[in-house]
Amino acid sequence: MAIVRTDREVESDVADVVSALASMGAEEADLTRTTEALRAFWRARVRYRSLIWPVRALLLISCLVALVSIFDIHPHAGAHGIGALAGPLALWFACMLGVCVNFAAMRFIMRTIVNDSADVERFEVIRWATLAVASCGHAFGVSPVDRAVSLRWISHQCAGMEQALRKSHRTTQHTRYFSPRRKEIRVHAARVIGALRQAEAKLDSDPDGALRELAVMLVTISENYAAGKYTALLPEDQLEQARAARDWDRVWFLGAWILSLGLAWAVSQLDLPEIAKAPITLLATVSPFIARWGIEGGFSRFALTKGPQ
Repeated sequence: MAIVRTDREVESDVADVVSALASMGAEEADLTRTTEALRAFWRARVRYRSLIWPVRALLLISCLVALVSIFDIHPHAGAHGIGALAGPLALWFACMLGVCVNFAAMRFIMRTIVNDSADVERFEVIRWATLAVASCGHAFGVSPVDRAVSLRWISHQCAGMEQALRKSHRTTQHTRYFSPRRKEIRVHAARVIGALRQAEAKLDSDPDGALRELAVMLVTISENYAAGKYTALLPEDQLEQARAARDWDRVWFLGAWILSLGLAWAVSQLDLPEIAKAPITLLATVSPFIARWGIEGGFSRFALTKGPQ
């Protein structure tokens, strides 16, 4: 049953790309490698979705156990100076340690033992590309009023592809952790993202021409990625004028840590019952990370479906 479903999804994705290219008058592309990669993506995704919820249930249970274990960590009444910070710091550290350990455990289970999450992440670039190409075909040649929704989908799908490209040096699975090749892949991915942003920006000046150019670019990236050409996703002539995109995730991550610490300290200054202080502190600690990456990740999973047809 899963194999039939996988084949159906792959055939639908490839048919959408072929139809989109034909409707825009673009040259027909060889999608052999893209088809193989999509088949691997859907096969892993079907198994991944059936196993992720039990793993998340275990994660939730372990978080609750960790929460119970930190109930007794709270600031001492009347403490001043460093003593007043000791309790909030200990509670913040316990919350962050529990969340990080459980997140790492879930990724280890899904990537190493199950090995489905790794395949889903590896071919996510190709899935985003096929979705964006299909949306380009839908938006091509229609009136500006009817085109607005499709253009918004293209924007979301290109953003998802950017995120997948940014982590491609980790998800390709063909280099060791400290390999210098990972830096080459990361630098090239930043240039490809810059080229994609330039092509997407033309949607506001020459929509039909930009849609065709963007679709052809996405198909080229997809085929080269599926062929393992991670540092040659686009021809050099298309990257010459591209400005490498900066990755601000590390700055966001540092800011989220600082903000979570400040929120944990603020909660400790509130006159709350001791039984409520630990769960509220845990919620305040993880809220900056949820606001920055959790909501974005949730919407990306939602957008990893077909756009308007």
